[in-house]
Amino acid sequence: MADSNRHTTWRQGDIFTLACDEQPPVIGIIASHDCDICANDEAEPYIEFLAIETVADISGQYSNAKHPRLLQCEAHTDDRQVHAIQMGIHDRQHVSKKLFFAVATPEACSLPKKDRVVFRQWLAARYNRSAFPNAFERRLNSKVCERIDKLSQKLGRYIRGLYFDLDDGAINERTDGEVYTLVIWVVHETDMPDPSVADDFAEQLDDIFRKAFFDERAGWTAIEVTGCTAISTTDFPLELANNTKPWRLDHRSYASLPEAVFPDPTR
Repeated sequence: MADSNRHTTWRQGDIFTLACDEQPPVIGIIASHDCDICANDEAEPYIEFLAIETVADISGQYSNAKHPRLLQCEAHTDDRQVHAIQMGIHDRQHVSKKLFFAVATPEACSLPKKDRVVFRQWLAARYNRSAFPNAFERRLNSKVCERIDKLSQKLGRYIRGLYFDLDDGAINERTDGEVYTLVIWVVHETDMPDPSVADDFAEQLDDIFRKAFFDERAGWTAIEVTGCTAISTTDFPLELANNTKPWRLDHRSYASLPEAVFPDPTR
């Protein structure tokens, strides 16, 4: 059996350059879990990574793992410069550990602690995403989703996520005339430069739903928002996080599959 690699200093989220004779140099970020990096080569023969590129600025739409396919975050250099970087989940690649350990060199930049955590959450979210009822998705028409997208682009840089409590967690395929009850939690970073931005985000998000689903004479139709509150990651309790569902920017794509069937929530 091959020896383990427990003495390696490489860890998930490390940024590196991979240069070998067969291909141009690639700047990437390690996606493999720390335990897989350390495991012997027979058990885990490859290092998985994603190619990264620099971008002009971080969009609120793609920060903090809000989008499941594209992530933008910060990378800090050794001389304290800050760069915006981008990676795509479909750009995953793998290389043998023997080659990686032989030719990979660390870049003079790294993810700050908070963005390393976000990177791990983003990787996990690829296979751990919540689904909402088709009827609810249909009511969130393209105009509503586009407005939320634009709001996220404008003010979402420090918003960690939107958590939906829909019908107290029940998966109901409501018919026309029946109204969904929705509570929204806008979770933001505790140390954001201007906390009032999160409150403004929550107010504008509530206004988007109100303009779409509230009528002065008829009241709420289709979706009733009973609360839209900004809350910091420090104050957002684990129990509430477990009893709500994060709403991501591509949830509406699930509703485009008319044959989709939701599993029995009691199983």
